[in-house]
Order: sequence, then C-alpha cells, then structure tokens
Amino acid sequence: MPDAGFTILLPQKPAQAERRLQTPAGEVAMRMYSARTGEHVFAVGFADFPGAVDAALLEAMRDVLAANIGARIAAERSVASGAFTGREFSAVGQVGRAGQAKAATMRARVLANDRRYVQLVSVGPDEGAPAAADVDMFMTSLKSD
Repeated sequence: MPDAGFTILLPQKPAQAERRLQTPAGEVAMRMYSARTGEHVFAVGFADFPGAVDAALLEAMRDVLAANIGARIAAERSVASGAFTGREFSAVGQVGRAGQAKAATMRARVLANDRRYVQLVSVGPDEGAPAAADVDMFMTSLKSD
C-alpha cells in the first residue's frame, strides 16, 4: 500500500477508495483497499489521527465496524503485528438487503502505531465463506515497512 507504512496480502488486485470519517477523535481521511472472493470481502484501511490512537479509540472503531453488519462481538483478543498493536475480534450479524439478508461473520483487527490506525476486515455470508486458513493468512500478513 503506497504511503501506508505496511504491506499486506490480498487475494487479488484491490479496489481503492478514500473517504472522510467522523470519529470520536475528529474527522480523518481513511484510505481503503478491498478485494472480493465471491460474496466475501477482504479489506484493509488506514488513517492518520491528530494524536496517538489509544485503547478507547480502538474500541470505538471496533464498534463501528461491527455495527456495519448489525453484529454482536463473539470473541476478542489482544494482538500485535510488527510495530502495530491492538485487538482482533469476530462478530456475527447479517449482510445484504432487507428481506434478503444472510447470516454473516466478520473477523477484523483494529491496530495502531502512534497516530497511524489500521483496520483489517474479512466479512461475508457464512454460506460460501473462504477457508479459515485463508482468513488467517490475510489477518496475519500485515508487515510493517
């Protein structure tokens, strides 16, 4: 990822996007890269905050991610990846339009290194989900530059 300060493995060439996010620490520009395999999405996003990203901000960002699929947190643990530390969690919810929603699982990491915030997300319907080993490879592939 250009100017990201890290590299990561994605299953194919990613689509790119950038958007402004309102967060508890103020507005930030989030750069995102995502790749689809069937209905499943692997995505990484990063942003620089005005000050150091603390545990409370990581929790808030976790909650926003889980809310995207109307999820409840099923499991959570502390993780470290190179210079980044934070939380990994899994959440269960739904994806799709009302009336056609499907049970879905999200596995994500919210990480920080000083002011740099990084999120890794694997999400999609439970039916046809990628192998756990593929999700593990993505989640553990983050390397600091």
